[in-house]
Amino acid sequence: MKKKSGFLIAFEGIDGSGKSTLSKLVFKQLEALHVPVILTKEPGGTPQGQKIRAIVHEHTLTPQAEFLLFASDRAEHITQVIKPALEEGKIILSDRMADSSRAYQGYGREIDLNLIERITQWVMQGVTPDLIIYSKIDAITAFKRISERHEALTVFEKEKTIFFERVIEGFERIFATKDNVLTVDAHLPPAELAKQVLSELHKRFKKQHE
Repeated sequence: MKKKSGFLIAFEGIDGSGKSTLSKLVFKQLEALHVPVILTKEPGGTPQGQKIRAIVHEHTLTPQAEFLLFASDRAEHITQVIKPALEEGKIILSDRMADSSRAYQGYGREIDLNLIERITQWVMQGVTPDLIIYSKIDAITAFKRISERHEALTVFEKEKTIFFERVIEGFERIFATKDNVLTVDAHLPPAELAKQVLSELHKRFKKQHE
């Protein structure tokens, strides 16, 4: 793969953690600063991915089928969106990436983690996030937020608390061994969290140019 010149940021967390709101807010603030930035998501960052998103959010599938659809979306996303943007030197904000599959399908659905890792490494094609923003929140607060939206629930949002507790445990274990994670307290207002993210970006880019 051609050496990348851009910067990839993945926003992770359970449903109801506010990570999507945070990614949009950071995008708007970077855009206002005339930074070359794009906002994308998994699943749904490509036309094919939008169809996959509808399937996995609206239909109950076997864990294996669910994971393989996310992997298919990710393969298209990496090829069509992520790699070209990196080569163009852009900052990419992605609402979810591979760690969501590790946490949701690995820990939540209890699919073999080694199998998930092998397939994930294959579809990621050597691409890894430069920075991960983990919006940390408890399952009860997340459920409360989801119910207050008064919107149709996805398959995942209909899951029981125990499922999300497994997913949270998954995120905690995955990120305990990574040194490129900024954990933010998702109970705080989005504007405060966006400040923390921008501050972290400033520090990282400053180091790159020292």
